[in-house]
Amino acid sequence: MNAHRYQLFGLSIQSTLVLPGAPVTDDVHTIPDVIVSWEDESTWDGTGWRMAPPSSPPRLPSVGANRDGATLLAWGDHLRFIISAMGDRIRVVSDPASLAFAPTVLVGFGLGYTLSMRGVVCLHGCALARGTGAISLLGDSGAGKSTVAAALVLRGAALLSDDLTVIRRTALGIVAEPGCANVRLRSASAMHLLGTEAGLARVPYIDKLLWEASSANASVTRFFTHPVPLEAVYVLDATDHTAGVEVGPRLSRLDALHRLVAARYPPCQLRSLTQEHLNQLSALTADVPLHVIRHSKRWDQLPELVERLSE
Repeated sequence: MNAHRYQLFGLSIQSTLVLPGAPVTDDVHTIPDVIVSWEDESTWDGTGWRMAPPSSPPRLPSVGANRDGATLLAWGDHLRFIISAMGDRIRVVSDPASLAFAPTVLVGFGLGYTLSMRGVVCLHGCALARGTGAISLLGDSGAGKSTVAAALVLRGAALLSDDLTVIRRTALGIVAEPGCANVRLRSASAMHLLGTEAGLARVPYIDKLLWEASSANASVTRFFTHPVPLEAVYVLDATDHTAGVEVGPRLSRLDALHRLVAARYPPCQLRSLTQEHLNQLSALTADVPLHVIRHSKRWDQLPELVERLSE
């Protein structure tokens, strides 16, 4: 397989797999931060790994470790990511049929786990640029993060990332890093927002469609490839008991920390939470306001929700 070069979540990546929606770079002189390779599962030798069961099967992996300090993420018997102890190499081991969805899982869970190992703050949510700053949308699975993100893009925001928000401290302050240029939408969301599913790639494993935000309007920038200062974090709290959209006040640092720990990426992997991670999240609560938005998951409330997030 030929090697491709990408700039993703602040990392230079060399990959033999094509990563959907990842910004391509022609910089072949920089030493990559992460090298991704693929191997057929027929080469797999599972001896020497200490495995823990998945937190919530089947979408989340079993996690293992070996004497070299490498980490193994395993979804059943047909998809595995082996991440080196330094977080600089990822081996994707699968049957050829799994290559239909393995790259999409890789740019989400695989890179999220790798970045966390490298000491980077990762949250389960979307990031969008509006004006001169960025916001992140967090929430439980099914809370509507991707649907709201796509609606914001259609209204004029620019996508930074879907499903995974990567946050760093830089000379610009606290920034959200750009990820892939696509949003993972369920069929109902695609039909409501776009009016069609035609032309959208389907990802079998997660049963979602990939919408390329960068192609939403060729005359307007809908995807940013550079980091943007993070201005606020919003937690979407979907409930059937809310009459309208309610944006709560800034949470206290303790309440905000609880929310960030719950939203830490990779999801449902609290066993990998270290004191360093906790310190990073605690520091984030001091610098970036976090608000809870209560809403009902109804299409008639979506315009109001998008309006409040666009202010």
